[in-house]
Amino acid sequence: MSELTSRLNLILQRISELHPHTRRPVRLVAISKTKPVEDIVELYQAGQRYFGENYAEELEKKSNDKLIRTHCPDIRWHFVGHLQRKKVPRFLTRVANLDCIQTVDSIELAERLNFILQQNARKLNVLIQINTSNEKQKYGIEPKQFLSLYNFIEKNCPTLNCQGLMTIGSMSNVQSENDQDFQVLIQCRKDLCEKSNRTFDDVELSMGMSHDYERAIQAGSTIVRVGSSIFGARLEMEYSDADPSFRARFVEPKFDPNLFIQSIASQSIGSEGLVNMKRRMYLISSEAKTDLKYNAFRNHTKFIETAKQVAALESEVYQLQSLLADEKQLLSTVKESLTIEAKSDSSATLETDACQSLLRHCQSLDLVSANPDRRLIYSGKLLEVKLDPSTKVPSSSHTTQPCYGLLCTDCFVIAKSSNIRTATAYDVDQVIKLQRNSLNTSDNDAHKQYSSSSVRIINVKDDVLRNAFTIQYNTDTITMMCESAQIKKNWIELFESLFYTRMRRLSRIASFQTEQEQVFQEEFFAEDWITTTEENLTILLAERNLQQALKLILQARKYAKDFLSQHKQQSLPFVDDYIKNIQEKEQDLRRIVEKEILSMCEHGCSTNLLKHYYQRIEILKQLGYVPKACDLFFTIQFSLMKNTLKQTKIEELNVVFVENFANTFFTRLVDSYYEFVQIFKDQRSTFTKFIVWMSNEIEKLITILHNQQYIGTKNFTFSMRNIDILFTKAEEFSVKLIDVKFILEEQLEQILTQIIRSQKEFIIDSLRQRHRDEKWIPVTFQTHDRLNQLFYEFHELGIEGNTLLEPFIIEEQTSDVLQIDLAPSTLQFTKAYLTFARDLFKVYYTSINYAIVEALVELIKLHLKYYERTLKKTNDMNLKKFIMKNVEFSLNYLFRYVEELYTPKIGIATKHLTKVYGKLNKLRNLAEA
Repeated sequence: MSELTSRLNLILQRISELHPHTRRPVRLVAISKTKPVEDIVELYQAGQRYFGENYAEELEKKSNDKLIRTHCPDIRWHFVGHLQRKKVPRFLTRVANLDCIQTVDSIELAERLNFILQQNARKLNVLIQINTSNEKQKYGIEPKQFLSLYNFIEKNCPTLNCQGLMTIGSMSNVQSENDQDFQVLIQCRKDLCEKSNRTFDDVELSMGMSHDYERAIQAGSTIVRVGSSIFGARLEMEYSDADPSFRARFVEPKFDPNLFIQSIASQSIGSEGLVNMKRRMYLISSEAKTDLKYNAFRNHTKFIETAKQVAALESEVYQLQSLLADEKQLLSTVKESLTIEAKSDSSATLETDACQSLLRHCQSLDLVSANPDRRLIYSGKLLEVKLDPSTKVPSSSHTTQPCYGLLCTDCFVIAKSSNIRTATAYDVDQVIKLQRNSLNTSDNDAHKQYSSSSVRIINVKDDVLRNAFTIQYNTDTITMMCESAQIKKNWIELFESLFYTRMRRLSRIASFQTEQEQVFQEEFFAEDWITTTEENLTILLAERNLQQALKLILQARKYAKDFLSQHKQQSLPFVDDYIKNIQEKEQDLRRIVEKEILSMCEHGCSTNLLKHYYQRIEILKQLGYVPKACDLFFTIQFSLMKNTLKQTKIEELNVVFVENFANTFFTRLVDSYYEFVQIFKDQRSTFTKFIVWMSNEIEKLITILHNQQYIGTKNFTFSMRNIDILFTKAEEFSVKLIDVKFILEEQLEQILTQIIRSQKEFIIDSLRQRHRDEKWIPVTFQTHDRLNQLFYEFHELGIEGNTLLEPFIIEEQTSDVLQIDLAPSTLQFTKAYLTFARDLFKVYYTSINYAIVEALVELIKLHLKYYERTLKKTNDMNLKKFIMKNVEFSLNYLFRYVEELYTPKIGIATKHLTKVYGKLNKLRNLAEA
């Protein structure tokens, strides 16, 4: 009986001793998290049927493992970890023999499970997980709310069979004799039975793990979840595996990596604990990557939905545009009724009526904003002068167009005739709004300018044009001609009076400013440098004196902040304007720094200018743009890495280039690390970005070597040597600074698996050819030198050939001829197999363990299969005896040596390797038949 089976029987015996026979039997769920499937098969064969897993991905993989599907047909899986709703469809459709989910803790999860199960016409047992310890980092529903979840499942989830309740005890509950968590769950069962008319025996209680299952059974548990007490001790107590606090510790603000590493070192015994921890961290990393991908997809989906909404709004805008076009056509019809007859006898009356109609028409078009105080000041006929577009200067060849002007209190309306010949109908052409104005008068009275922030009236001296004035607004200019000098004078005087009135009104508004605010403003601008801050920053930025500009911005920031803190109860708009202007200059400084760094990186960074680059980075950091500074730092590092690697001399396919290339890469990586720490030592949050950047650079390094065939399937031994060089350099870097070996291992895992399988297929092809041509005669050497040469070849592979082959060497007494009582195909396979194993063990790490074991076992089994075929075909006893010598050598010498070479890598012998020896008895039976 193995140690694993013994531990299982011990647990079952202890459960039987503690279990009162008056209650329902206690069910044992063996938690097999991170443990190999061989252990599960062994326990299954010993009678255990219920197994549990914490991670959805691991349960999916194990439940579909070929070994478990073959040898464990009645296995029953319990899921005891947190299940995310987005993973429910894949989980329910891909996990085989799923018996129960013990961690249902929300209505949303129950609803999702029920929906997917209904689609697949299935039912599933579940337990409600209750957070009996009220720990925030733990999953589980609160004890006060679990009844609402139970009622929801019973009423709305027909595919879910709620068998009972489950809890994960707190650390204090596990490490002490405190059973408070158990008592809370028992009370919940009591409440459930009272509300639902169920008996105690009908409600399962899943509580108790490796360190407290005995007390849990005594308290009334019907399901216990035991892992490390059966499968062997893990790095930490079992509750930490199931407890989400293990993940939560990494995002806590007070998390200290050094203390975490010290705790691992103090609790680890041998390499098994460290391997378990590494795998656990890898699973957390994989889940984080999956979450990131999901968030990216979700954001992309939201973006698409937003785009659809924008498209719908655009469609509505087009519809409104169409409605406005129809309204415009209707108003054009109304306009035709607004006519002005040009008869001199009744021109005044008709003109007044037409003006009022036109003004109402303007208002109906909403060209002039509604204003109850608006009134018409003056109106009359004008001629708009069409100037030469190229010169903008009046000439004798100018043309005019009749128009009608209306000067209101807040706007000037220009209406033009749609009938140029008779000028009897007008339509609105332009509306010029009169804003805040000020008066400027030139020395030349003939060119008085009545100006505002956007409108100016200029008196044009009579020359080519007579009785004319010009209206300038924004970037446009309109020149108008009047019928007489008196009418021109009226227009200009009325414009002037309107501007002066507006100026006086604005002056009165300004005078209402409180004396207290004026005092604050004088106090704020008391120092000369404050009044000239904006101008000085403009000059400094133009001179590219960025350090002085930074100093001035920080000084201005502090001054404004202190002033506001001293006058918290006051509204100080002038300070807000000052801060806004400083922020604009701050943005200008940021853009200059960013543009300068990007430009330098585009042309290739130089290590001689690193100090200059990092001064620019420091400017952004002091301004508060830490993420942008961090991104630009990595842009510089990327350019430096690229230029440095280019300087490495490219040679033919040899390890010298790879060694130089790796040396250059990791040297630059070390420099980048120290530079990063020097600049961002106060921003610990940015170190995550450095790890991500470093991972990306390692991925690029591997891609370059892979594309250039320095790492590939064409030359196995060459690729293994190069990968060994990379691991050696990564190990040196990890000892000095940060552990990057696990990043390298993760990046190389897929490539290495492909290389191993490719080389395995190559050896298989060679093996087929050799056995096809095999004559089954011993290998003969004419001289001792030839035999010594064979011994040397084995010595290069790391094994003493004379020791390995000595039992099979036959030396004839009458001559110098030597024989090795083995077939040539056996010797050729031995050299190929030893070379393959030697190269694999150079780069061995846990993630490629399965690929290595699979290849080694498959090759030796195929080699033995050819022996088996020959034994079945022949009746020659001498030949059978000779073949069995080859079988004995292949298993007891060659394969045993490889197994002994492999075992120190993992600490124990894998069952896949030990099972190979079972072939020996089968072949002996064939030979004796």
